Amino acid sequence: MTPPPKDKLDDLPPGLDKTVVKSLALFERLVELGRPVGVTELAVASGLQKSNVHRILSTLRYMGYVRSSPDGLYEPALRAWELGQRIHAAIDIAEAARPILRRLVQDTDETGHLAVFDDHEIVYVDKVDCSNPVRAHTVLGGRAPAHCTASGKALLVGQAPAVLKEVMRRATRHSPSTITKLDELQRAVAQAQTQGYATNIGEFRSNVGGVAAPVTNRRGEVIASVGIAGPLERLQPARIRQLAPVVIAAAQAISAALGSGR
Repeated sequence: MTPPPKDKLDDLPPGLDKTVVKSLALFERLVELGRPVGVTELAVASGLQKSNVHRILSTLRYMGYVRSSPDGLYEPALRAWELGQRIHAAIDIAEAARPILRRLVQDTDETGHLAVFDDHEIVYVDKVDCSNPVRAHTVLGGRAPAHCTASGKALLVGQAPAVLKEVMRRATRHSPSTITKLDELQRAVAQAQTQGYATNIGEFRSNVGGVAAPVTNRRGEVIASVGIAGPLERLQPARIRQLAPVVIAAAQAISAALGSGR
């Protein structure tokens, strides 16, 4: 993407932030140049003032998107690549999982979710609504806490102890049943690892229950979770135990589609 001409920065559509536009355009120009460059050269290439370029580069370096050498040259760091890999992986997982997720919803008549772990939360990268008019409502691309959702606890299987500590450090109570202590989360995750699935009995939303199982890659690492959610009046513990093998089978099918040996 070519940076917007300087005069165009004064003619942006309402609601856009000029500083953000400058920063992203400058970063894209740095990537396009494909080699370490100095502030002066980048200012000429971007059409921005040297003082603006230096300030933006300092900010991008602080955020991990740019690195500098002792001789004052700048080049992209790996932060953007890391984020891009996450997005690409989520898209690949969603494509592989889609038919299996649809079948899971048909077999259970509950809303199905595919989720990935991001920072201390989960992100829904795909969802399929069930035909039942009374169902769990979630948003594709939406976030939810990891400590009190079935999908989140399934995603925490295999995570380092430090990750669980950080999740609980940021955790908040959402219902009377929400996990609030680290040892409670550790037990829930250990149980999910042992039995192959995690549950949520009104822990996030007091009227919603769920069950989810971890999806693994070929190295056996948990990279996603697949599960169902619905009104708690339908997803009581007895029915969750009945549906758990169906959810586990869906997770295993997705793992196999991604090349896992499971």
